Amino acid sequence: MEKSASIWWQVTLKSNPATLAVATLTWALLKHEMEQQFVDNDRERKLLASFSDFKQLNDLESYITNFQKLTLELGTLITDEIKLWQFIKGLKPHIRKDVLKDHNLNTISDAIIIAERTNAAEKFADNFKDYKNKNNYKKKILDDFNGTDGNVIIPLKTANELKLTS
Repeated sequence: MEKSASIWWQVTLKSNPATLAVATLTWALLKHEMEQQFVDNDRERKLLASFSDFKQLNDLESYITNFQKLTLELGTLITDEIKLWQFIKGLKPHIRKDVLKDHNLNTISDAIIIAERTNAAEKFADNFKDYKNKNNYKKKILDDFNGTDGNVIIPLKTANELKLTS
């Protein structure tokens, strides 16, 4: 044992020498003593509270990773069905809507696949929208340059170069 655990162990041995004699110490007794000292008695309640409030705040990948870490810590405290519905409930609304459309949703893996597809489709649409908006911006520049009435407008610099202005 190291650091605070080592100090705790030394104090425990000195305060209970007969009960915790190394020669008679069993694994069960050591484990019990360590749990009494180091395990947060309120840990399960805190985990369950964190689980019930868990929501996607940022990107989907982080949400999935953090959700899986939390469910790993929870272990068998909750059923797979509850895990599935909490996963869906915590998704951002626009992703949740698409996940709930799928009637063959049986596992968290199913929900993750659908959420990832929705997210990828939205990213593609956003990129396409950006591309389309850039093209609209280019079109507006060209329209301004050519004039909306069909007459060609010569930029000032070009007009000066051509000595068309005074």
